[in-house]
Amino acid sequence: MADYLEIPNDCGLLVATLAIGVYSDEADPDAGRRHRRHTDVGTWLNRAKYHGGTYSADEALAELSRRMIEIARIHPACTGVSAVVATPGSDPSCPSFSERLAEDIAFGLELQLVRVRSRLGRRRSAKERRVNRVGDYVVDGNVAHQRVLVVDDVFATGATLLAVAQGAAECVGLVAAQRLPPQQG
Repeated sequence: MADYLEIPNDCGLLVATLAIGVYSDEADPDAGRRHRRHTDVGTWLNRAKYHGGTYSADEALAELSRRMIEIARIHPACTGVSAVVATPGSDPSCPSFSERLAEDIAFGLELQLVRVRSRLGRRRSAKERRVNRVGDYVVDGNVAHQRVLVVDDVFATGATLLAVAQGAAECVGLVAAQRLPPQQG
């Protein structure tokens, strides 16, 4: 059985959010957020996302995809999922890392891949993301009345998963890693 995290949420549309693990370990509270060490999952994610075109990046992407497919196959919340929905990146002219990950997962699960576009022409900046993002995206497929698997690379607040899932009957979030919240100090 695969190891995974279930991330609690309080939204009826998002029935479950699953992650392979956390992005980084807890750090020394005096060192600050930037000094957290990546976990194995965080290392794979960092390598796959930021070192593209190298053998180790391809290997890391394959490992993330394999683990996420394994979770989707065994977790009861994923029963009845009929499509994989990819979260868009910030640059609409090229596939985002999350879209590449979703493509691998859809292929591995033998499900339809549904792409999403931003109504803004781009993804909001980190500062802008603090606002409600429902209505930011257009789903390029009919997911109404379906249970879908929404794939993203990192879970921080769940706002992207919820915004992308609008229009589906239910969604299950599947992310590579959960980001730890900033340390309180």
